[in-house]
Amino acid sequence: MNKYGFFQEIDKGVYRCTACPFKCILKEGVRGYCGVRAVVQGKPVSLMYGYPVSIAVDPIEKKPLFHFHPGTKVLSFGTLGCNMRCKGCQNWEIAHTKPEEWRYQFYHIEPQEVPYLMKETGANGVAFTYNEPTVWAEYVYDASYEVKKVGGYTVAVTNGYFSEEVREAWAEVVDAYAIDLKAMFKETYAKFAPGIRPEIVMDNIKWLFNRGKHVEVIVNLMPGVNDSDEERKAMIDFLVSVSTDIPFHITRFYPMYQMRDIPPTPIEELLQFREEAQSAGLKYVYVGNVRIEGVEDTYCPNCGTLLVKREGFWVSLNKIDDGKCVECGYKIYGVW
Repeated sequence: MNKYGFFQEIDKGVYRCTACPFKCILKEGVRGYCGVRAVVQGKPVSLMYGYPVSIAVDPIEKKPLFHFHPGTKVLSFGTLGCNMRCKGCQNWEIAHTKPEEWRYQFYHIEPQEVPYLMKETGANGVAFTYNEPTVWAEYVYDASYEVKKVGGYTVAVTNGYFSEEVREAWAEVVDAYAIDLKAMFKETYAKFAPGIRPEIVMDNIKWLFNRGKHVEVIVNLMPGVNDSDEERKAMIDFLVSVSTDIPFHITRFYPMYQMRDIPPTPIEELLQFREEAQSAGLKYVYVGNVRIEGVEDTYCPNCGTLLVKREGFWVSLNKIDDGKCVECGYKIYGVW
């Protein structure tokens, strides 16, 4: 695959982008909804292919991925653009910025260089994160392909709003997915990210899990936005219908970007949602963006033994042996 991957020519110099469900029509001077997929000199491109703007080595727990190579380090890449316009975006400085508006450094890193950077930094894998990976889906594929050749793992931290073409391609080379399930109803998405069809996000979660890819799901619970009883129940019911094994991260909202008038999520509400999810059968439910003892630890669903103790983004105890509880032998979902 190359940077001309997820496009379909529909007329001379006119292309349909097939990376996400918006299926934008692109031509010279007309970009996609994400702001970074375009036609340049008659050829369709992701303007950000090979040009990350943010690079860091993170603990894998920061993604958040709790059941995937815990305690390891991941080389993280982000770029500009996003196919959602979330009013409460935590990374709006890059996600909502076009290349010509960017006032800071662009890195130029070809896919073949990524494995060398991974090794130089002492990382165990590579993650595409910070902004939505779909906007440079071709680069995600190409770089992941190179990383897999040298034995590294690959991760996409995503809003889940990508096309069937992208998920089919990524499934070949991307090992793990941290997917934001921001809401269950179109009307709810419309409050903070207009135009999104949640059934597509849900279908991608289900498809990837059933394909055998590692999946963890995150919801940032926003007071008065996506936290109604109906919304919470629908989200839990959906996850249970896919698998009670899926790790579920309920994270605290903090006022951000265009939603500074909304207060932080009450701690009691986060804990109540966690209890509801556990009572419905979800085995691994975590509460994030808070400092509360035990809510980010992993316990054996069978015997209750504390298996993984986390302190912030760091693992201080890991008693999982060959993917199983050391006490009772129960198989714990994940890649250990």
